[in-house]
Amino acid sequence: MKGLVSQAGSTGQAQVKLRDLESAADTYRNLYNSFLEKLQQATQNQSFPISEARIISTAVKPDKKSSPKALLALAGGLVGGLCFGFGAAFSRELLSDVLRSPSEVEDELGVKCLGVLPDIRPASPVVRKARALLPTDNSPAKEKEQSLSNYVVDHPFSRFAERCGT
Repeated sequence: MKGLVSQAGSTGQAQVKLRDLESAADTYRNLYNSFLEKLQQATQNQSFPISEARIISTAVKPDKKSSPKALLALAGGLVGGLCFGFGAAFSRELLSDVLRSPSEVEDELGVKCLGVLPDIRPASPVVRKARALLPTDNSPAKEKEQSLSNYVVDHPFSRFAERCGT
């Protein structure tokens, strides 16, 4: 009997150990299945991303463009161009050192202006060469005097001729 008691004791111990191992195996199996399920969910979430956006209303095609505003850009360019043009003209007029009218001469110099003569340019190089061929005195002063007198003769009703005659 003693053999049966010891055999029953060892069988009981073996059964306790078997239940303990089966419990540990069930725990590990459940843990494995849980991790496998989480892996499958993560894989599905990566292939099908879910956004946090909600559709409130459907999109409608706009009636007109929102940008750029062509009329506003055109008006701005026109105003800017006018301001730049007037500013450039005004600054050029202020920086000019030319006297254009008799009143400007009187204001600037403080004396009465008798008349304004237009600028008479010397003859062209072709005319100078032709005059050089003529047998006359060709000094620069003489040439200038001849060109001015020729201008008065050639253009008797010009401003220069009228001012010189008075």
